[in-house]
Amino acid sequence: MDKVTVGNLGALSLIVGPVLALVAFALQPGALFIDSADISDGAAQIAASAGNADLANWMTFLVVVGLVLTLHGLQAFQSDNDDNLAQFAFTMIAVGLLGWIFAQALTLMMADGHNVYAVKSGLVLMSAIPLSLGIAIHSYALSNRDDFTRIIAWIVAAASLVALVTYTIGILDNSQLDDMIMIARICYIAWAVWFVLLGLEGLKAASSE
Repeated sequence: MDKVTVGNLGALSLIVGPVLALVAFALQPGALFIDSADISDGAAQIAASAGNADLANWMTFLVVVGLVLTLHGLQAFQSDNDDNLAQFAFTMIAVGLLGWIFAQALTLMMADGHNVYAVKSGLVLMSAIPLSLGIAIHSYALSNRDDFTRIIAWIVAAASLVALVTYTIGILDNSQLDDMIMIARICYIAWAVWFVLLGLEGLKAASSE
């Protein structure tokens, strides 16, 4: 039972969580595919959520589940990794993911028509800073391994730095916020792929024990 809990469950969480969160986010009203609206347009974001309340509620629930699974998977992965830099990076990633989880509570309120988008937006943007930096440091810390993930780790580290810069610019200059967020969102795909690869690695290691 311990083998399943610590090994396979953590690895599966790291495989399923990021993909679930990414897909559910894309299907949230106001995000990418359904009544898509600029992140700077609070009124349009609230209207999209309120106008598709049931879908918004379900996708918000799935985003939270995906983020929680991702966090658990990373924690399980770090339990077998004593690299101090990676441990520090995990703390930053955890802070960012928790911030995004809390922000989803505000999405539920938006679906009921409450004007809390400005708070949600601020929480998402500020949480993205430690998250981006944490993933950059984490992937860099794992880039010294002699396997096929080394090149991918460098790519993810570079993508995370791009996300960090774009989020910072968007926060400091609201006139560029929408363009910067569009660029940063592309990095989500690299993050999801990276986490899934780590999960597959963990699953392989757990099955070989």
